[in-house]
Amino acid sequence: MAQKKNILLAIEGSSETAKVAKEKLAGIGIPCEICAEVGFSETETHHALRDLAGNYNQSEVILTTLTEAIPDLTVLLLDTEGKVLYISSARGLNGDPVGKKQHEIFPPDIAERHLARIKHVIKTGESVTDEEILSSATDKMVIDIKLVPVRDSKGRIHQVLGIIRDKTQHMQVEQEIRRRNLIMQALAFASEIFLTDVDLSESIMKALKKLGESSELDRVYLMKSFNEDKKDYYKVIFEWCAPDIKPQIGNIKLQRLDPASTVFKRRAALLKEQNVVYGHIRDFPANEQSMLMERGIKSIALVPILEGEKLWGMMGVDSCQKERDWSLSELDALRIAASILGAAIKRKTVEDALISSTRRFEQVAEIAKEMLWEVDPRGLYTYVSSLSKNILGYEPEELIGKKYFYDLHPDAHREEFKKMSFETFKSKGSFHDLMNPALSRTGKIIWLSTNGVPILSDYGELLGYRGSDIDITDRFKAEQDRKALENQLRQAQRMESIGRLAGGVAHDFNNCLQVILGFTELQLMKTDKNSPDHSNLMEIRHAAKHATDITHQLLAFSRKQVISPKILNLNEMVSSEQKILKRLIGEDIKLDIKVDPQLKNIYADSGNMQQVIMNLVVNSRDAMPGGGNIIIRTSNTTFSDEDVLPGNEVRAGDFVCLSVSDTGAGMTRDVIEKIFEPFFTTKELDKGTGLGLAVVHGIVEQHKGWVHVYSELGRGTEFKIYIPAVETAGDDESVEDDDVWQKGSGECILLVEDEAAVRDMVCNTFRQYGYEIWEASGYKEAVYLFSHNASKFKMVVSDVVMPDGNGVELVGQLKAISPELKILLTSGYTDEKSRWNDIREHGYRFIYKPYPLKELLKIVHEILNEPAAK
Repeated sequence: MAQKKNILLAIEGSSETAKVAKEKLAGIGIPCEICAEVGFSETETHHALRDLAGNYNQSEVILTTLTEAIPDLTVLLLDTEGKVLYISSARGLNGDPVGKKQHEIFPPDIAERHLARIKHVIKTGESVTDEEILSSATDKMVIDIKLVPVRDSKGRIHQVLGIIRDKTQHMQVEQEIRRRNLIMQALAFASEIFLTDVDLSESIMKALKKLGESSELDRVYLMKSFNEDKKDYYKVIFEWCAPDIKPQIGNIKLQRLDPASTVFKRRAALLKEQNVVYGHIRDFPANEQSMLMERGIKSIALVPILEGEKLWGMMGVDSCQKERDWSLSELDALRIAASILGAAIKRKTVEDALISSTRRFEQVAEIAKEMLWEVDPRGLYTYVSSLSKNILGYEPEELIGKKYFYDLHPDAHREEFKKMSFETFKSKGSFHDLMNPALSRTGKIIWLSTNGVPILSDYGELLGYRGSDIDITDRFKAEQDRKALENQLRQAQRMESIGRLAGGVAHDFNNCLQVILGFTELQLMKTDKNSPDHSNLMEIRHAAKHATDITHQLLAFSRKQVISPKILNLNEMVSSEQKILKRLIGEDIKLDIKVDPQLKNIYADSGNMQQVIMNLVVNSRDAMPGGGNIIIRTSNTTFSDEDVLPGNEVRAGDFVCLSVSDTGAGMTRDVIEKIFEPFFTTKELDKGTGLGLAVVHGIVEQHKGWVHVYSELGRGTEFKIYIPAVETAGDDESVEDDDVWQKGSGECILLVEDEAAVRDMVCNTFRQYGYEIWEASGYKEAVYLFSHNASKFKMVVSDVVMPDGNGVELVGQLKAISPELKILLTSGYTDEKSRWNDIREHGYRFIYKPYPLKELLKIVHEILNEPAAK
């Protein structure tokens, strides 16, 4: 029997797809070699398929088997009239199209386009690539079409080979990512305006408009829960609508919506339990559909808004022009939006309560003792009541005719206060509860609440001002404390929300990046360094590592990054980064480094410290667009108990100080107060993310340190980072050959990983480098395999977070069976799910996803060769 000739096919897709195709063909006795490519290019794919098509009666089984292995690929053969001679799959079509012409299969417009393409191929002998949208009453499919001429033995075109790829799902995934990103951009915008705008109602409308426009929604609205006659109702209080969408804020049915009514009862109950209600209206219960359809809604999502722990109301988003499928990531983002709105509403509630309290205080103050005064148009006191002695320490005669009201203002802001006051004088306006500091006779600063009205002649001429001052020093300090607490609360809420989002994103991204980086590494090992493919692979690896860095930055400012601290010396780190920093800042900025040769060590994550130095230097560079100087200093600092004061972050002890100063424009006090807030930036749109200094702040806090900022307008800025010093000397780190991939000696390893792509990649790597590998997709399977083969295994490599259990608990159970078992844990999570504290407590080795395969092999080799624990 003649030996079958190997078939070489190049298929469109991943190497994993190629592997499946090869196995499928091998299973029916057809040996082949298959390589993977991306996109429809004129490669061996089409030559090979075309050759098969030329003899399709003999090769139909090959085509069918191959296309079954590639779910989104369809191969068909057409004659010169467009009749279908063969098709590998008829998915998306009604009935079997074989033997039918184009007009018998498709609507006239699509059939004409297909025939035009076929005629072009036959006429010119050239391939045609195009896109087509196939629609039905319930579905839509987007496909890529490739038509290739098939020639007979005499070189004449007698058939056309069609290769069709369904890219609908890919486009849906892209759309989901785009929608999620648009919502997150709207959230960043909302976070900023809620912190900066004074008018909450205006801020809410801006936020709803941004959310609606960015997310391509038709209507976004807030419904508030209220109680009337001991019964709860909902009403619309804010609404944004897209053009041509009818507003509903005037709909009387939505101004007193009863949560007990049949049309709303189910949704109200879910909202009360803090659930998100969403879906297509056609899928809702029949008794709910009519009211929603009256408002033109096709799809809806309702998200509860909490004011603290209490349900304030809900945020609703409507899609009216078309049905919209809500992805889980979109719903999570909408939850965050509702959380931001809830925090803003709570802040407004507190502020309204304060204003109400202040008004009551003013009414009481009318009959309370106050310091009454009068001044002339120049501001000179012409009358002062006797209470001046109690409040300011001055007798009335020491002020009348001798001092101007602004003379009592502290020197630092006297001219500013004077200018503001005389602008009011000029407009003949009034002073209402003007909070301002005054120097008492002893030099103590007293905070006053000033009320004043103009004294006018019968002709409207300004004769002076008459008013009163109330000592509000205690109230002012309490207000400052309250604002500080509110800021801390808002910051904590934002960081928690973004941190949770960052943790989830990090896990998903890290698994994807693990596969990308891993297969790139493996392919690089097989590729000649002088090959163009090697350069392309290096670019892929670089992009994936850049994505990893971005994920780490998100985790850093939310303080949820897993850190690997060790003994470091900042002098060595600054010195090693010097060349990179000089390239980073450019030639028009001078970099000066001044280090303390006796600098103490710190216990820190080296990658984090590099990030801190880099971000601070970049911040200084951006503050000096015209050039200038940057100075990096290191020093030892000791704080005593006397240095620790209420309200500052200083702690007693020994610290290492890293200082980065510049000669830039400097910052105002308002800017300094916001620079560490996530997404806050003074740069132009698209020029900065607002994460750089937030990352610095998060890293330093995670290392139990603090940041001090000093800045003057026109003179520059200095950042001082304080990290606790340690006396322990750092360990010498030996440099290993970067090209060495550690090999095993046939040791048996159990790999537990629920992500199939990651599991397959790691298993193949282990086998390639000399290990016997058993694999399990979860907790239960791992326990079963180990309990029946415990004596075989030398080591377990397990993911920490799995759908059916936890890796820390798993290895604990396995070590109870085999105490000598070696352990390596891995995870892409960075929050409490990673069980980081438990891992450290048990002394297990850990590698964070995404990890280089070479690093994985190195750590496994180290663990297997460690002496057994005593």
